[in-house]
Amino acid sequence: AASALKPAVPWPLSAVIQRGETTTVVTADAGFALRNLGDKEVPLDSYIDHSYLDPILPKHMSENESSVLHYFDSTRITSEADAKATAVISSLAGPYSENLAVRSARDINANDLTHGNFIFMGSKTSNPWVELLDSRMNFQIVENGPHGSRYLLNRDPRSGEQKIYRSESMGTLESGDDYAVIALLPAKAGGGSSLLLEGVRMEGTEAAIALLRSEAGRAKLQSKLASLNHGKTPQYFEALLHAQSVAGATISVDVIAARVLQ
Repeated sequence: AASALKPAVPWPLSAVIQRGETTTVVTADAGFALRNLGDKEVPLDSYIDHSYLDPILPKHMSENESSVLHYFDSTRITSEADAKATAVISSLAGPYSENLAVRSARDINANDLTHGNFIFMGSKTSNPWVELLDSRMNFQIVENGPHGSRYLLNRDPRSGEQKIYRSESMGTLESGDDYAVIALLPAKAGGGSSLLLEGVRMEGTEAAIALLRSEAGRAKLQSKLASLNHGKTPQYFEALLHAQSVAGATISVDVIAARVLQ
């Protein structure tokens, strides 16, 4: 009887992981870090057709340098945060874990996104497809060029909220505050929904996963959203998380702001 009461997949993952449906988990593309060879933001179009790379590659490279750059450009590499996230999502998917298709951002094309459910990991600085979701969101991770600061922008602050949230440190495996976003959005066209997990730093993404993994964390998120939606869990939402980490490990995660999406 207890198992009949407990859903096969916990909310909010139940919105994108369902019986008989394939859910595509889109992991970040660590090779996209090559954009740091240049000094301009890379739009999604340039990432898709790969045209961003040639103009910024060093003109004179040794064979070894060329080999290393080619390796990063051609190999599917993702972050430790995404690897952990995929394991947690697979575990929470329970009986539907075989419905998960894990793909690198590098292997996705625009046609893939016209139907089905998706889970996107990372911000657009490592997963450029997030750009398509960002435009519809209030909470956005912003980078001032490849070598600039990165922060979380609250486009329309409400009472008690800040316009900008910055991490104390931009290095990984350091202690301090982190910010992250969990958002559930409808597909722009056709059926399906997209769940987005992104942090200002890698630790922020790990904090979002830590909250999803925890029953208490999911309840905290659900309660915050219900308080904004006449006591009901909304179908679509975005939530801003504040996390504290010590030596890169998340020790606490709180939902500090949220929006219900219509």
